[in-house]
Amino acid sequence: MKISELERSIEAAAAATQESVNRKTLETRSISDDERMAQLEEQVKEAKYIAEDAERKYDEAARRLAVTEVDLERAEARLETSERCAKTLEDQLSTIAAKLKAKEIARDKEELRIVGNNMKSLEVSEQEVTVEPVAGAVELEEMYLKRLNVLRDQVREAECRAEDAEAVSKRYEQEVQRVKDTLFSENKTFTLLRKEIDSALDEYHSI
Repeated sequence: MKISELERSIEAAAAATQESVNRKTLETRSISDDERMAQLEEQVKEAKYIAEDAERKYDEAARRLAVTEVDLERAEARLETSERCAKTLEDQLSTIAAKLKAKEIARDKEELRIVGNNMKSLEVSEQEVTVEPVAGAVELEEMYLKRLNVLRDQVREAECRAEDAEAVSKRYEQEVQRVKDTLFSENKTFTLLRKEIDSALDEYHSI
């Protein structure tokens, strides 16, 4: 009787021990599952963050690309306009220079002709003054002075015309230089925009 009770006690103790072991095993497994679940949740959060960050970068790269393309189109239009303007001004300057040169040649010929006629007129007048030498000398001197005054006026007029022509030519040269500077600036802007759009494309394709 005592042996049976002892056996039952041993069996009961063994069962209790096994139950405790099983409970601890389940608890350990539960803890492992919780840790694994937490790790998976953390990985999901990280993957979601990476995906959202990639999407933001993609949208930003696409936006930058669109803006840069618009800027590039505008820069191309400004560049073409500046080139046309520079070409037009250079053609106008060449035409004006040619006209001024032709006018200067024609004016010089006309002034030479007038001076020649005046000199001939003075020579004729000098030959005609034969009566009353003193009075003739005074008359000849007055005539010379008048002719000299006329010639001085003609020289002043020629100088004024030359100055006006030079001022016009200078203004056109300054305008041409201004357009050339603008053209250089637009070229520089165009080059920078081209580099920026290439960079945006590289970033766009790398996402």
